[in-house]
Amino acid sequence: MSDLTTFRGDIEVQGTASFGGAVGLPANSVTNAVFSTLTTDRLAYTKAVHYSQKVLSIAPTTTVTTQTVAIHMAYGTATISHVWIRPATAPAGGDLKYTVDIQKAADGSGSLSSVLSAAVEISSADSSNTQQAGTVSSASLAAKDVLYVVITTSGSTGTQGTGLVVSVGISENPT
Repeated sequence: MSDLTTFRGDIEVQGTASFGGAVGLPANSVTNAVFSTLTTDRLAYTKAVHYSQKVLSIAPTTTVTTQTVAIHMAYGTATISHVWIRPATAPAGGDLKYTVDIQKAADGSGSLSSVLSAAVEISSADSSNTQQAGTVSSASLAAKDVLYVVITTSGSTGTQGTGLVVSVGISENPT
């Protein structure tokens, strides 16, 4: 049997309160309004998980070509939340297509490995200006890992696609 003490009503602690385990707070109990507006009171970046979207974009009128582009170097451990790909104009006619992969390289390594279960293929079967999602199979990043967008074109007939936006969501620990 556990020791459980229930308090009905408000409790005020004058001094330091210590907790031996997790502290549960009711939903919506910590809001922007409870934080100080003073710059000196703001939470340091080392105390919060940072969320960002890293974006690679190719102008809508520019033909998609084979390329590997670094988009992020992890400062601390991180988790990839999503990969979204949106071609401006998909390839048309013939067999021209391209794949988009997200790959990472560990610090001190030039070897790339995919973080997706499979590269996302964009071909004439796909709709222009329609978002596709990559399936993340390896979401963890270590400090100093580098993420790359790897685009590979193939085929010889038809018209290659133009314009592309690739977005990768990352939640990163500060240290």
